Amino acid sequence: MVPSPPSHIFQTSTLYMGPHVSTGAVVSAPSPPNPLHPSNNPIPEDTGASSGPQSPPGPTRLPKPSGSETMPSNARSNQSGQDECRSVEPLVTKAMTDRSLPVQHSNTSAATSSHGHPGPTIDAGTSSGAPPLPVSVTEFYLPFRRNPYDPQTAVPSPPTDHAMQTLLECTQQFAIGVKTLQEAVVELRKPVVDSPPIPERLTKLSQKQYNGPKHHKDNQLNARVRKCLEIMERRTDKSFPILPPMSPTELDQGPTVGQFRVRYDLEPKHPFNDRAVDIILKKFLATWVNAGYDRTVVRDQIFTHIRGRHQKWLNLNTKNPVDVAMTKTRNRRTNRRHDLFVRRYETVMAHRALHGFIPLLRKLDTDGMSSDETDSETHPTEYFIHRRKERSNELTTFLRDLDTLQLLTVHYNPAGQAKAGQPPHHRKESLLPSASPPQTSLPKPCYGASFLTSLRLNEDDDQEIELNIDYSSHLTADALCLPDSLKSRVIEFRNKRKGRV
Repeated sequence: MVPSPPSHIFQTSTLYMGPHVSTGAVVSAPSPPNPLHPSNNPIPEDTGASSGPQSPPGPTRLPKPSGSETMPSNARSNQSGQDECRSVEPLVTKAMTDRSLPVQHSNTSAATSSHGHPGPTIDAGTSSGAPPLPVSVTEFYLPFRRNPYDPQTAVPSPPTDHAMQTLLECTQQFAIGVKTLQEAVVELRKPVVDSPPIPERLTKLSQKQYNGPKHHKDNQLNARVRKCLEIMERRTDKSFPILPPMSPTELDQGPTVGQFRVRYDLEPKHPFNDRAVDIILKKFLATWVNAGYDRTVVRDQIFTHIRGRHQKWLNLNTKNPVDVAMTKTRNRRTNRRHDLFVRRYETVMAHRALHGFIPLLRKLDTDGMSSDETDSETHPTEYFIHRRKERSNELTTFLRDLDTLQLLTVHYNPAGQAKAGQPPHHRKESLLPSASPPQTSLPKPCYGASFLTSLRLNEDDDQEIELNIDYSSHLTADALCLPDSLKSRVIEFRNKRKGRV
């Protein structure tokens, strides 16, 4: 759509074309005649009449000059504009054809501007008695200029819509991209009902790393499992129901929906309790149909709940205090071994010079730590280390140095003063052997020579193959130690502590 030209153009300029120019030609408006020029204001001759008041002369039409030598400057400019119009007439017609802008002529009355002045017209010819035809807005606003050096006759070029079209296309592409991204996010958030069961190792890892909405759903699932089992056991509190003993026939038949029982005195994996888990699972899925629970996840949670109640039943019904004390002692030993592995692993990670021992620490893990199974009754409690029979002296020395380095860097400042906080429990060397089985898949320098010799002499030939020694490791006995810089710090710290004692 071509915008309308400014109104001041219609007021200040008219188009003049000679008789040789076709009425369909499109030209620019020339500048108006200068009223101050002598050629445009002829002086009337003195006829001797009375010098009374006279009316001012009317507008005089500029006569057509016969030659450029008698033409004034303004008329000469008009003549050059006519020549230019004759030369650009074919180009204007071709441009109008290419732009599909037909020449439009309207009536004379329609050529009046908003200010009441006649608009630009094209002379119909000197011999024609018809009034001049107005120039249409489409013809007048084409980007052709009659005199490009005259600012009054220069017609502004129509604004192009290329920038607006480009902006519209970019906006549409952006909207399409946003919609595609939104659909992808919605698809990713949809729950996958028929997904395969997640391995147990990955499930535990994800629970440790993410405690968001999934944590809330797990708590909700636990509460629903407890409620379902409570309803099926016909109990209203958290205590264990006192049910009559089952007959041999009922024991052989197993639990049913009408006579549901869970034998907490048996192991959770017993066939009787396994049948009870299936009944609870069927009842649970029938109760919460639209929850979208996975059968494997719900069954694992039911088994975990029954196992916890089985342990609680054992604690409540065990009358022997010796068994209870042994269970607590065994649990404390396991926790101390785990804490020992964590401290050593963090020490290796904290020193860049020890990063080469990270694979070795990962292979040792908690099971490869020596246990301090003897705890005395004194205060503070003293823990005696039980030596592992398969270890080499190099590996034992390396691990003890890691303990000292951890104590030095974490619990003491550079000045040698103890920091606030409780240090790890003190472990003493001993000659007590460990009852733990030998650990497998370690590099050869980690095994003692006497232990390997005893295997070849006293055990079967397949014993060394079952040990699965890692012969591909490049670790040597000489390299299984701390660097010299860290070793000197450890020795100096130990000497200071001995002097204090």
